[in-house]
Amino acid sequence: MTKDKRKLWRLGGLLLGLAALLTAFAPAAHAQTKAKPKVLTVLDETKIDKQGPVHVVAFSSDGRFLAETDDNVHVWDLSEKEPKKYADLETRIAFGAYGLAFSPDGKWLVIGGADHNTRFWDMTATPPKEAYKLKDHVDNVNTIAFSPDGKLMASGGDDRAVLIWDVEGDKPKVKDTLRIDDAKREQHQVRWVAFSPNGKRLAVACRNGLVRTYDVSGGQVKPAQLYPLEKVHNPHITFSPDNRVLAVSGDKVVRLIGANFPLAGHTERTRSVAFAPDGKSLASVGEDGRIVLWDMTTGKALINKEKPGKFTSVAFAPLPAGAKPDAEMTLAASLESGGIWVLKLGYKDP
Repeated sequence: MTKDKRKLWRLGGLLLGLAALLTAFAPAAHAQTKAKPKVLTVLDETKIDKQGPVHVVAFSSDGRFLAETDDNVHVWDLSEKEPKKYADLETRIAFGAYGLAFSPDGKWLVIGGADHNTRFWDMTATPPKEAYKLKDHVDNVNTIAFSPDGKLMASGGDDRAVLIWDVEGDKPKVKDTLRIDDAKREQHQVRWVAFSPNGKRLAVACRNGLVRTYDVSGGQVKPAQLYPLEKVHNPHITFSPDNRVLAVSGDKVVRLIGANFPLAGHTERTRSVAFAPDGKSLASVGEDGRIVLWDMTTGKALINKEKPGKFTSVAFAPLPAGAKPDAEMTLAASLESGGIWVLKLGYKDP
């Protein structure tokens, strides 16, 4: 065989090998081209009708119960397809109950109200019963939050105080008091408190948009960061599941502390925010009657639903341990005019 023929033979072998490789990988490449990420969508929606404004909503840790407040507190069972009334907690708080949270173990439903009391209802009793009514605040109690391990609880109010409660023992008791002192008393009323999912930080939001974070990881409460946010009024705050982002409502634009983009799309002031349990999206509701689900990667609106009325609060039901990445999620949003929208969300092929 001549030298030129040997070169042609080798070249032909290389070409055949390359063709075989292309044939082997072509189906995988084709499959990758066809595969598109699933899209978050509303699978179902139900409205719980009721008279009068609903101030705030909260889910139990297992997602079964939804609590909501007016002058009393009402608990709904969402374990069936249609929501069913589980209990009416006759608190009769003049001017309303605004703080509301279930303990992580499901034992307590804690209510803060305009009568300055913090009420602990035992949800393991049948029917639920009020175990303690404690007047440690000296003004309206606006917000309640539990640490993820259930050992601590925080409450905040118009008295410019955040109380840190020890809730491990038989009777809840205040172990620390944070004073938000300033000459402008009304501007520093505490509107919302939130623990980070890892339990290391506590965030406090004041009426004037001032957001503070505290380090609570070492058993003592230490100031960490201060974020003065302009144009923010009566904010709600929430941490992302990965602890990195703190979302703040109270303006037309949702502010994201820890992310480099705001969420713009509401036409009126936003009132409440809640991260989806998987952390991929954030829900915001506002005075424009919109429920918006935002993509936390791009900052774009994935879902934008408009309903009659002004929204007051939004919350996601926690997902059970070991839930699949594309598991269905439940969201509740309350209206100032009365009623609660319950949305089932899930991921579907585009």
